[in-house]
Amino acid sequence: MSHRSVSLMVVDRVGAALLLVVGAWACASLQGWGIPNPMYLGRFHLNSGVYSQMIAVLVVWALLAATRLDAPPFSRIVQGAAWLVGMWLIVWMNRRIELLAALAALAGVAYWRWGRGIGGAKVLLIALAFGAVTVWGLFAFVPKFSLAVHQAQSFFAATEMTANPLGSADTRLEMYGRAWKAFLDSPWWGYGSGVRPYLLGEYAVVFNGDPSLFNHRHFHSMWVEMLVEGGIVWTVFAVAALAWSLWITVVKGFARAPEVSLSLGAVWWVYGVEGLTSANLVYGAPTVFWVVSTALLWSIKRQVILAPAEAPSTH
Repeated sequence: MSHRSVSLMVVDRVGAALLLVVGAWACASLQGWGIPNPMYLGRFHLNSGVYSQMIAVLVVWALLAATRLDAPPFSRIVQGAAWLVGMWLIVWMNRRIELLAALAALAGVAYWRWGRGIGGAKVLLIALAFGAVTVWGLFAFVPKFSLAVHQAQSFFAATEMTANPLGSADTRLEMYGRAWKAFLDSPWWGYGSGVRPYLLGEYAVVFNGDPSLFNHRHFHSMWVEMLVEGGIVWTVFAVAALAWSLWITVVKGFARAPEVSLSLGAVWWVYGVEGLTSANLVYGAPTVFWVVSTALLWSIKRQVILAPAEAPSTH
Protein backbone atom coordinates (compact mmCIF):
# COMPACT_ATOMS: atom_id res chain seq x y z
CA MET A 1 0.00 0.00 0.00
CA SER A 2 1.44 3.36 -1.01
CA HIS A 3 2.27 6.06 1.48
CA ARG A 4 -0.45 8.25 -0.05
CA SER A 5 -3.20 5.79 0.92
CA VAL A 6 -2.16 5.39 4.54
CA SER A 7 -4.29 8.33 5.74
CA LEU A 8 -7.40 7.00 4.04
CA MET A 9 -6.67 3.58 5.53
CA VAL A 10 -6.67 5.16 8.99
CA VAL A 11 -10.02 6.82 8.30
CA ASP A 12 -11.39 3.46 7.16
CA ARG A 13 -10.20 1.75 10.32
CA VAL A 14 -11.58 4.44 12.61
CA GLY A 15 -14.95 4.29 10.85
CA ALA A 16 -15.11 0.50 11.15
CA ALA A 17 -14.10 0.65 14.80
CA LEU A 18 -16.87 3.16 15.53
CA LEU A 19 -19.48 0.93 13.91
CA LEU A 20 -18.30 -2.16 15.76
CA VAL A 21 -18.12 -0.37 19.13
CA VAL A 22 -21.56 1.23 18.77
CA GLY A 23 -22.97 -2.10 17.59
CA ALA A 24 -21.53 -3.96 20.57
CA TRP A 25 -22.76 -1.20 22.88
CA ALA A 26 -26.27 -1.38 21.41
CA CYS A 27 -26.34 -5.17 21.77
CA ALA A 28 -25.21 -4.94 25.38
CA SER A 29 -27.90 -2.35 26.15
CA LEU A 30 -30.54 -4.75 24.82
CA GLN A 31 -29.49 -7.52 27.24
CA GLY A 32 -30.83 -5.80 30.35
CA TRP A 33 -27.43 -5.51 32.01
CA GLY A 34 -28.00 -1.93 33.09
CA ILE A 35 -25.93 -0.56 30.21
CA PRO A 36 -27.55 2.60 28.82
CA ASN A 37 -28.74 2.82 25.24
CA PRO A 38 -26.05 4.64 23.23
CA MET A 39 -28.70 6.96 21.79
CA TYR A 40 -29.75 8.21 25.22
CA LEU A 41 -26.61 8.83 27.18
CA GLY A 42 -27.04 11.84 29.46
CA ARG A 43 -25.98 15.13 27.91
CA PHE A 44 -25.27 13.35 24.60
CA HIS A 45 -28.96 12.47 24.22
CA LEU A 46 -29.82 12.53 20.50
CA ASN A 47 -32.74 11.20 18.53
CA SER A 48 -32.30 8.18 16.30
CA GLY A 49 -32.31 10.26 13.14
CA VAL A 50 -29.22 12.20 14.23
CA TYR A 51 -27.29 9.02 15.06
CA SER A 52 -28.40 7.05 12.01
CA GLN A 53 -27.40 9.87 9.67
CA MET A 54 -23.79 9.55 10.80
CA ILE A 55 -24.05 5.74 10.96
CA ALA A 56 -25.17 5.66 7.33
CA VAL A 57 -22.02 7.53 6.23
CA LEU A 58 -19.84 5.07 8.13
CA VAL A 59 -21.76 2.19 6.53
CA VAL A 60 -20.94 3.43 3.03
CA TRP A 61 -17.31 4.02 4.04
CA ALA A 62 -17.09 0.42 5.30
CA LEU A 63 -18.51 -0.87 2.03
CA LEU A 64 -16.01 1.16 0.01
CA ALA A 65 -13.13 0.00 2.21
CA ALA A 66 -14.15 -3.66 1.98
CA THR A 67 -14.17 -3.55 -1.83
CA ARG A 68 -10.93 -1.61 -2.46
CA LEU A 69 -8.42 -3.40 -4.66
CA ASP A 70 -5.50 -2.91 -2.26
CA ALA A 71 -7.40 -3.92 0.88
CA PRO A 72 -5.76 -6.83 2.77
CA PRO A 73 -8.00 -9.91 3.29
CA PHE A 74 -8.31 -9.35 7.04
CA SER A 75 -9.27 -5.73 6.46
CA ARG A 76 -11.98 -6.83 4.04
CA ILE A 77 -13.42 -9.13 6.70
CA VAL A 78 -13.40 -6.42 9.38
CA GLN A 79 -14.91 -3.81 7.07
CA GLY A 80 -17.54 -6.28 5.86
CA ALA A 81 -18.49 -7.04 9.46
CA ALA A 82 -18.63 -3.32 10.24
CA TRP A 83 -20.91 -2.80 7.24
CA LEU A 84 -23.30 -5.53 8.42
CA VAL A 85 -23.31 -4.11 11.96
CA GLY A 86 -24.02 -0.64 10.59
CA MET A 87 -26.95 -1.89 8.53
CA TRP A 88 -28.32 -3.64 11.60
CA LEU A 89 -27.98 -0.40 13.59
CA ILE A 90 -30.02 1.51 11.00
CA VAL A 91 -32.75 -1.13 11.13
CA TRP A 92 -32.59 -1.20 14.93
CA MET A 93 -32.98 2.59 15.02
CA ASN A 94 -36.04 2.15 12.79
CA ARG A 95 -34.88 4.67 10.18
CA ARG A 96 -36.33 4.46 6.68
CA ILE A 97 -34.53 7.22 4.81
CA GLU A 98 -31.07 6.15 5.99
CA LEU A 99 -31.81 2.53 5.05
CA LEU A 100 -32.79 3.59 1.52
CA ALA A 101 -29.69 5.79 1.24
CA ALA A 102 -27.41 2.93 2.35
CA LEU A 103 -29.06 0.42 0.00
CA ALA A 104 -28.79 2.82 -2.95
CA ALA A 105 -25.11 3.38 -2.09
CA LEU A 106 -24.56 -0.38 -2.05
CA ALA A 107 -26.04 -0.68 -5.54
CA GLY A 108 -23.89 2.25 -6.69
CA VAL A 109 -20.69 0.74 -5.29
CA ALA A 110 -21.40 -2.62 -6.93
CA TYR A 111 -21.96 -0.86 -10.26
CA TRP A 112 -18.78 1.21 -9.89
CA ARG A 113 -16.58 -1.74 -8.94
CA TRP A 114 -17.82 -3.81 -11.87
CA GLY A 115 -15.13 -3.90 -14.53
CA ARG A 116 -12.67 -1.83 -12.50
CA GLY A 117 -10.39 -4.57 -11.26
CA ILE A 118 -12.87 -6.56 -9.19
CA GLY A 119 -13.86 -9.80 -10.86
CA GLY A 120 -17.32 -11.01 -11.58
CA ALA A 121 -17.36 -13.40 -8.62
CA LYS A 122 -16.71 -10.60 -6.12
CA VAL A 123 -19.25 -8.31 -7.74
CA LEU A 124 -21.72 -11.21 -7.64
CA LEU A 125 -21.01 -11.56 -3.94
CA ILE A 126 -21.71 -7.84 -3.47
CA ALA A 127 -24.92 -8.22 -5.47
CA LEU A 128 -26.00 -11.18 -3.34
CA ALA A 129 -25.26 -9.19 -0.18
CA PHE A 130 -27.27 -6.32 -1.61
CA GLY A 131 -30.20 -8.61 -2.35
CA ALA A 132 -30.12 -10.27 1.07
CA VAL A 133 -29.82 -7.01 3.01
CA THR A 134 -32.46 -5.35 0.83
CA VAL A 135 -34.97 -8.13 1.46
CA TRP A 136 -34.15 -8.22 5.17
CA GLY A 137 -34.23 -4.46 5.59
CA LEU A 138 -37.37 -3.81 3.61
CA PHE A 139 -39.14 -6.77 5.23
CA ALA A 140 -38.26 -5.38 8.65
CA PHE A 141 -39.66 -2.00 7.58
CA VAL A 142 -42.90 -3.21 5.97
CA PRO A 143 -45.01 -2.12 8.99
CA LYS A 144 -43.39 1.31 9.10
CA PHE A 145 -43.71 1.91 5.35
CA SER A 146 -47.34 0.76 5.54
CA LEU A 147 -47.96 3.14 8.45
CA ALA A 148 -46.48 6.04 6.47
CA VAL A 149 -48.78 5.28 3.53
CA HIS A 150 -51.80 5.12 5.86
CA GLN A 151 -50.85 8.40 7.52
CA ALA A 152 -50.44 10.12 4.15
CA GLN A 153 -53.79 8.81 2.93
CA SER A 154 -55.50 9.99 6.13
CA PHE A 155 -53.86 13.39 5.82
CA PHE A 156 -55.01 14.00 2.27
CA ALA A 157 -58.51 12.74 3.08
CA ALA A 158 -58.89 15.05 6.10
CA THR A 159 -60.34 18.55 5.93
CA GLU A 160 -59.46 19.57 9.47
CA MET A 161 -57.46 18.07 12.32
CA THR A 162 -57.49 19.40 15.86
CA ALA A 163 -55.59 16.61 17.58
CA ASN A 164 -51.82 16.64 17.46
CA PRO A 165 -50.60 14.77 14.35
CA LEU A 166 -48.29 12.24 15.95
CA GLY A 167 -47.24 10.33 12.88
CA SER A 168 -44.05 10.85 10.94
CA ALA A 169 -45.66 11.21 7.50
CA ASP A 170 -48.68 13.36 8.35
CA THR A 171 -46.59 15.70 10.49
CA ARG A 172 -44.15 16.23 7.65
CA LEU A 173 -46.94 16.80 5.14
CA GLU A 174 -48.42 19.45 7.40
CA MET A 175 -45.05 21.19 7.73
CA TYR A 176 -44.35 21.01 3.99
CA GLY A 177 -47.81 22.37 3.22
CA ARG A 178 -47.37 25.28 5.61
CA ALA A 179 -43.95 26.04 4.21
CA TRP A 180 -45.20 26.00 0.61
CA LYS A 181 -48.15 28.29 1.33
CA ALA A 182 -45.86 30.66 3.24
CA PHE A 183 -43.31 30.58 0.42
CA LEU A 184 -45.99 31.61 -2.08
CA ASP A 185 -46.68 34.68 0.07
CA SER A 186 -43.00 35.69 0.18
CA PRO A 187 -41.22 33.87 -2.64
CA TRP A 188 -38.18 36.07 -3.17
CA TRP A 189 -36.73 36.72 0.29
CA GLY A 190 -38.53 34.27 2.57
CA TYR A 191 -39.13 34.77 6.28
CA GLY A 192 -35.64 34.59 7.78
CA SER A 193 -33.91 31.97 9.88
CA GLY A 194 -36.28 32.42 12.83
CA VAL A 195 -39.30 30.96 11.07
CA ARG A 196 -40.69 27.79 12.63
CA PRO A 197 -43.55 25.48 11.60
CA TYR A 198 -45.52 26.34 14.74
CA LEU A 199 -45.26 30.05 13.90
CA LEU A 200 -47.07 29.53 10.59
CA GLY A 201 -50.50 28.72 12.01
CA GLU A 202 -52.22 30.98 9.48
CA TYR A 203 -50.91 28.68 6.75
CA ALA A 204 -52.21 25.49 8.37
CA VAL A 205 -53.21 22.77 5.94
CA VAL A 206 -55.39 20.45 8.02
CA PHE A 207 -54.11 20.95 11.57
CA ASN A 208 -55.97 23.78 13.31
CA GLY A 209 -55.56 22.72 16.91
CA ASP A 210 -53.55 24.15 19.78
CA PRO A 211 -50.32 25.63 18.29
CA SER A 212 -48.37 24.42 21.33
CA LEU A 213 -49.04 20.84 20.21
CA PHE A 214 -47.26 21.51 16.92
CA ASN A 215 -43.97 22.73 18.35
CA HIS A 216 -41.51 21.54 15.72
CA ARG A 217 -38.35 23.65 15.50
CA HIS A 218 -37.53 22.88 11.86
CA PHE A 219 -39.30 21.73 8.70
CA HIS A 220 -37.74 18.26 8.43
CA SER A 221 -36.32 19.02 4.99
CA MET A 222 -33.24 21.05 4.18
CA TRP A 223 -34.61 22.03 0.77
CA VAL A 224 -37.97 23.15 2.17
CA GLU A 225 -36.15 25.00 4.94
CA MET A 226 -34.07 26.95 2.42
CA LEU A 227 -37.13 28.00 0.43
CA VAL A 228 -39.21 29.20 3.34
CA GLU A 229 -36.34 30.87 5.21
CA GLY A 230 -34.55 32.60 2.35
CA GLY A 231 -36.87 32.43 -0.62
CA ILE A 232 -35.68 32.08 -4.18
CA VAL A 233 -32.72 34.43 -3.75
CA TRP A 234 -31.12 32.54 -0.88
CA THR A 235 -32.00 29.12 -2.31
CA VAL A 236 -30.27 29.90 -5.62
CA PHE A 237 -27.21 31.19 -3.74
CA ALA A 238 -27.15 28.17 -1.40
CA VAL A 239 -27.59 25.62 -4.20
CA ALA A 240 -24.83 27.32 -6.21
CA ALA A 241 -22.51 27.22 -3.18
CA LEU A 242 -23.31 23.56 -2.56
CA ALA A 243 -22.75 22.69 -6.23
CA TRP A 244 -19.40 24.49 -6.19
CA SER A 245 -18.35 22.69 -3.00
CA LEU A 246 -19.42 19.34 -4.45
CA TRP A 247 -17.37 20.03 -7.56
CA ILE A 248 -14.28 21.06 -5.61
CA THR A 249 -14.36 18.22 -3.09
CA VAL A 250 -15.66 15.26 -5.13
CA VAL A 251 -15.58 15.82 -8.90
CA LYS A 252 -12.38 17.81 -9.36
CA GLY A 253 -9.36 15.53 -9.22
CA PHE A 254 -11.48 12.37 -9.22
CA ALA A 255 -9.20 10.66 -11.74
CA ARG A 256 -6.12 11.17 -9.53
CA ALA A 257 -7.80 10.22 -6.25
CA PRO A 258 -10.91 8.13 -6.97
CA GLU A 259 -11.07 6.30 -3.63
CA VAL A 260 -10.92 9.44 -1.50
CA SER A 261 -13.39 11.09 -3.86
CA LEU A 262 -15.79 8.18 -3.37
CA SER A 263 -15.50 8.51 0.41
CA LEU A 264 -16.26 12.22 0.11
CA GLY A 265 -19.14 11.43 -2.21
CA ALA A 266 -20.55 9.10 0.43
CA VAL A 267 -20.85 12.00 2.88
CA TRP A 268 -22.51 14.19 0.26
CA TRP A 269 -24.87 11.40 -0.78
CA VAL A 270 -26.11 10.50 2.69
CA TYR A 271 -26.52 14.12 3.78
CA GLY A 272 -28.26 15.03 0.54
CA VAL A 273 -30.75 12.19 0.86
CA GLU A 274 -31.21 12.94 4.55
CA GLY A 275 -32.03 16.52 3.67
CA LEU A 276 -35.05 15.42 1.63
CA THR A 277 -37.16 14.45 4.65
CA SER A 278 -35.13 15.46 7.69
CA ALA A 279 -32.79 18.06 9.16
CA ASN A 280 -29.31 17.13 8.04
CA LEU A 281 -27.42 20.20 9.29
CA VAL A 282 -29.57 21.52 12.14
CA TYR A 283 -28.19 19.58 15.10
CA GLY A 284 -24.64 19.97 16.38
CA ALA A 285 -23.37 16.38 16.13
CA PRO A 286 -24.07 15.74 12.42
CA THR A 287 -22.91 19.24 11.54
CA VAL A 288 -19.58 18.68 13.29
CA PHE A 289 -19.32 15.26 11.65
CA TRP A 290 -19.90 16.85 8.24
CA VAL A 291 -17.30 19.56 8.74
CA VAL A 292 -14.62 17.28 10.21
CA SER A 293 -15.10 14.36 7.79
CA THR A 294 -15.20 16.47 4.62
CA ALA A 295 -12.26 18.63 5.72
CA LEU A 296 -10.18 15.58 6.67
CA LEU A 297 -10.94 13.68 3.47
CA TRP A 298 -10.38 16.75 1.32
CA SER A 299 -6.98 17.30 2.92
CA ILE A 300 -6.10 13.66 2.14
CA LYS A 301 -7.30 14.11 -1.42
CA ARG A 302 -5.21 17.24 -1.90
CA GLN A 303 -2.12 15.38 -0.68
CA VAL A 304 -2.77 12.65 -3.25
CA ILE A 305 -3.38 15.12 -6.06
CA LEU A 306 -0.38 17.32 -5.29
CA ALA A 307 2.04 14.42 -4.72
CA PRO A 308 4.21 13.49 -7.72
CA ALA A 309 3.01 10.47 -9.64
CA GLU A 310 4.76 7.24 -8.66
CA ALA A 311 7.09 5.84 -11.27
CA PRO A 312 5.95 2.48 -12.70
CA SER A 313 7.66 -0.53 -11.22
CA THR A 314 10.44 -2.11 -13.27
CA HIS A 315 10.24 -5.43 -11.44
